[in-house]
Amino acid sequence: MYKIIHLHTDPKFFYLSNSYQDKEFENVVIYLGEINDTIHDKLNSLKMKFKIYPKTEQSIVEISREYQRFNGAVIYDLCDFKQQFLNKFPKSFKFFWLFFGYEIYGQIPKKFLCKETFKNAYPINLSVYDFKNYITRKISRIRNKEFGIDEIKEMDFYSRIDAILIHSKQEYEELSNFIKLPNFIKRNLNEKVVFKTHQKEPKIILGNSKSHWNNHLEALSIIDSVKKSNITFYMFFSYGKEGFYSDKVRKTALKNDNIRIIEDFLDFKEFESIYKDSAALIINSYRQHALGNIYTAIFNGCKIYLNTKSSTYRWLTSEGFNISSIESLKYDLEKDLIFLNYEEQLNNFNKYIQLQRDYTKEDFLNNIKETLDS
Repeated sequence: MYKIIHLHTDPKFFYLSNSYQDKEFENVVIYLGEINDTIHDKLNSLKMKFKIYPKTEQSIVEISREYQRFNGAVIYDLCDFKQQFLNKFPKSFKFFWLFFGYEIYGQIPKKFLCKETFKNAYPINLSVYDFKNYITRKISRIRNKEFGIDEIKEMDFYSRIDAILIHSKQEYEELSNFIKLPNFIKRNLNEKVVFKTHQKEPKIILGNSKSHWNNHLEALSIIDSVKKSNITFYMFFSYGKEGFYSDKVRKTALKNDNIRIIEDFLDFKEFESIYKDSAALIINSYRQHALGNIYTAIFNGCKIYLNTKSSTYRWLTSEGFNISSIESLKYDLEKDLIFLNYEEQLNNFNKYIQLQRDYTKEDFLNNIKETLDS
């Protein structure tokens, strides 16, 4: 029996621990943070053992003492707080890092953002900084010293991690260009899905949130360059950081009468209903981003536009999915080519099912067990 703890600080991602439910695994979900009825209900719905701790250094000490004899831990995003666990367990204890993205992309944003996004997401002006800091940051940006990975610090952490859990080899290889990563274990696709065909309307979903990784401004410039009154765009803007960038995106979008900004949180039924009606989804990210939205688009027969700079684009096209590039968006808007036909919709769904069959939950857990046994 393999004994694993699952270290969470964000309740949105409790469900990811379901991948480890198996007769050979004893799992304990550990939530570090404040508790309320909603969070408690989410933990109960997992049907797994769980414990709740305040998010304090004392909790780290208590957890490391209580679970010394376990085989390993899955860390759901390697934030500064969770990094403190890495040196609290014996060397035989294995750490698995479920990669969220920001941990590395956030250190090198300029490589994954268009110029306009970068300028607005990381503004340097006197309304944000005092004069001394303004000059210092301006000089750092001109010298290209503003961002970067502290390789010595990161290698110290990564050397204690036994495997990083990522969806695709393409993303792992791309990130390996910037820093030496722990061993790669591919994540499997768990979701049980059914192919659904819907009557599509001339509607397009833009982005998944306020996040600057969407590169909204670049996509909006393409949309604004095509004067088509029959297409409605739904820009999901209900969560994410509010600031200079989101203000700029909102003001730009409001100038176009065909764009509807969705700022209210939607329940899943409302969320999916938009995908059912919509012809296409645009995710103009230069990195792996919004996979849940992309999968929802596949299940509901939407055409998908991704940026060719994205590892997700390279991954899905290599697997035979019908994925369009953002470069073709202007032409498709002008020629009303925003819909997939039935065969293209079915192909994308079948490719998703094939990915599930080619690499199953059992395959994933076998890789976890192999690491635990090493």
